[in-house]
Amino acid sequence: MNFVSSIGLIGGFVTTMSGVPQIYHMYNTRDTKGVGWGMLSMWGTGLSMTTFYGIALKQPPIWISSSTSLVMTIIMGGIKYRCENFHSYEQV
Repeated sequence: MNFVSSIGLIGGFVTTMSGVPQIYHMYNTRDTKGVGWGMLSMWGTGLSMTTFYGIALKQPPIWISSSTSLVMTIIMGGIKYRCENFHSYEQV
């Protein structure tokens, strides 16, 4: 792996991990009001397209970070859906 790919992987890791505090907050507080469905759907669409782009170019730094971020976006959507539709549950 070359230096530029290493920088890309590290940057993708840091960017992807920026979603962890949001997921943690949403899961523990059940507060999802600050995350809108429009943002989640646009973010997910963009990440899907970027993942495809990275695969097409055979660029692991792009598709690994994009697909991981897409999974985290889906998790956020799942938490938001449960919080909005199942008010009486104890655990997510």
